[in-house]
Amino acid sequence: METNLIIQEPLSDRDDTFDALISQIASESRWARVSVAVAYATVSGVIRLHEVVYNSNPNVCFRWLLGIDDYITSPGAVEFCSLQSKSDVRIYESIQRTTRFHPKMYLFEEFNRMGGGALLIVGSANLTIAALERNCEAGAIVWTSSKSEAEDLIASYDRLWQLGEEPTVELMAQYATKYQRHQRSRSFLRQDDVRIRRSVRSYEVLEHDAAEKSPEASNICWIEVGKNTAMGRELEFKAEQARFFGLNPRGGEPEHRNFLVSNGEVVSLRLKYQGNHMWRLQLNTDVPEVATGLRPRNQLGQLERSPYVAIFERIDGNNRFRLYFQHVKSSEHRRVRSQSEEIGTIGRTTAREYGWY
Repeated sequence: METNLIIQEPLSDRDDTFDALISQIASESRWARVSVAVAYATVSGVIRLHEVVYNSNPNVCFRWLLGIDDYITSPGAVEFCSLQSKSDVRIYESIQRTTRFHPKMYLFEEFNRMGGGALLIVGSANLTIAALERNCEAGAIVWTSSKSEAEDLIASYDRLWQLGEEPTVELMAQYATKYQRHQRSRSFLRQDDVRIRRSVRSYEVLEHDAAEKSPEASNICWIEVGKNTAMGRELEFKAEQARFFGLNPRGGEPEHRNFLVSNGEVVSLRLKYQGNHMWRLQLNTDVPEVATGLRPRNQLGQLERSPYVAIFERIDGNNRFRLYFQHVKSSEHRRVRSQSEEIGTIGRTTAREYGWY
């Protein structure tokens, strides 16, 4: 076997992080399975790993072994992993409270006619954005040079895998209750996130660890209309919100989705990926609010900023959504925003807020 030591200094250059390393390894489409065993995981952490691997090879299989000791792993992280196809998920809680489940293993397996090889990253980094990008971390990469060495690495992971158990609905409901109680005692972490969000011009939710729910698992997604383009008929939203609609945040061909609008009609609308790393919903006058006008005009006939927020409610998976508009100062928008604030899923473009829950 060959090994290489990895050091991630605090606030390292983005090209010199665990995230960059994993992205480089994952970009090799030869991997057939990725097996993870970590003490702690966040929604943003599991999404980041899944995305970089899946975009290189949509046929890859995953095994996720997530520790729930100390109530740090987000229930939303377990939920996201469980929603993915070709993913097996187990959780581990130490039976003896004097011990902790503390491994951090990322095993990439290659299958071929000769049996395949394997690559292991092992070290201090949990599956969180902070650990992958910003913390001071250390670890090692291990490459196998023979089939037997690969089998030894896989067998080592399998020993941990056997310790896990299925995250049943009942078990996760019990864990979520305890998690929320313990999170209240860690409120300073959420306050730090709010301070960061207020101090920057734009803020992407999944670039941080505060999110408690993924867009895929959410029922509501919203964004301020602002100065939407095409005479007010096209609404751009952040790439990470594309997940709510079952779209690839990194782009793809235009797709249509069905929307139940305020007059009770179901309208098929086109979504198109833009060069500015945003998706654009192409509205039309079949949407009553668009026919009326989402952006007011001033005395010179110029379009002003819209006073509305667009709210999407999931009705039928990724096939049908309810679309309605509320004034940004309405009680309904305050309620929706508050729900997102509660679970750390408020983001901001350079000029508009958005979120999900």
